[in-house]
Amino acid sequence: MTDRYINPATGVNTGAGGSGAPWATLNYALGGTAATAAGDTIFLRGGNYAEFIVPHISGTLGSPITVKAYTGETPNLLGASGTPGILEIPAGISYLNFEDDLYFSYGHSAPGGSYQFPWINILSSTASPTHHLVFKNFQMERAGWSVIGVLMRASPRWGRRSCRHATARPSSAAPCPPNRWPPAHCRR
Repeated sequence: MTDRYINPATGVNTGAGGSGAPWATLNYALGGTAATAAGDTIFLRGGNYAEFIVPHISGTLGSPITVKAYTGETPNLLGASGTPGILEIPAGISYLNFEDDLYFSYGHSAPGGSYQFPWINILSSTASPTHHLVFKNFQMERAGWSVIGVLMRASPRWGRRSCRHATARPSSAAPCPPNRWPPAHCRR
């Protein structure tokens, strides 16, 4: 359980990502080649992160990987020019927490002229389920855009699994009804 640091202005994608020698990109930290491991916390320093983020590693039960803003700073996750979206979580990636003052704001012209694409795209399947993802205390906005959001794509059976409300976290949750997502107890 190590604290890792990313600074888009001064970081370099080598080494251990310590406070004195931060990495440059979140993709490097979550890409599977860096030293990031289950239980680590990745602190994002303030600045613009112009990258399409695709994690390739997972935390574990009881030891998630946590991505959060460095205290008192606001990282601006912009996505990459020409790529629709900011964050895509592939099927099978689990136990990731994104929290505390992360700011999602697509910072480029609309790819192909379309303003309708998910900024956070979560993929899952029966063969490779994605689970235990936490998003809390973050912002999504872009002046002049009316369609932004989170998209969860899964196999038809995935929507029938139990889910828990992100705020209340009841000790048990009713099964999700077929062909209806999110179920009433999961909606805000």
